[in-house]
Amino acid sequence: MTDAGRQAFERAYSYEIVPKGSLMEEIIKKHNMELRPELYK
Repeated sequence: MTDAGRQAFERAYSYEIVPKGSLMEEIIKKHNMELRPELYK
């Protein structure tokens, strides 16, 4: 991804870095497993 593309993406979508081992990481992981179980076999 180019710098311009990365900057456009960062402006378009809000995000935050989730610390490993945090409760939020577990919630996200569970949600992702429900959406795409084939990735977690």
